[in-house]
Amino acid sequence: TPPPTTTTTQTQTTAAAASSALKDAVSSPSTTPSPTTPTPSPTTPSPSPTPLESKKSMAIQVQEAVQAAMKTIVNVLMKLPGDIWFYLTHPKELREKLHEIKEIAKHEANHYYTGT
Repeated sequence: TPPPTTTTTQTQTTAAAASSALKDAVSSPSTTPSPTTPTPSPTTPSPSPTPLESKKSMAIQVQEAVQAAMKTIVNVLMKLPGDIWFYLTHPKELREKLHEIKEIAKHEANHYYTGT
């Protein structure tokens, strides 16, 4: 028995309609939000944190600051022997660095003395 032609034609029509709808959606994006997407209200204020949440955030900030300081100290201590060795074996660079440090110190002292 031959397969029914109406079912095949209906399936092809449905597939063509779905393909057409997909092409329309991709080629011309909608500027209006979809009904399932809620839009935030501009008049709704964000809830203020409770005192306990503020303390938690302050505690977290302190913890992060301490961790960052510890990482910096560890990095300096790890690089210090190599830097010392470099400047001990390169006296010209050592003199240049000491002169640079002296100029920075002069500038800072003048800055604090004059108040500018």
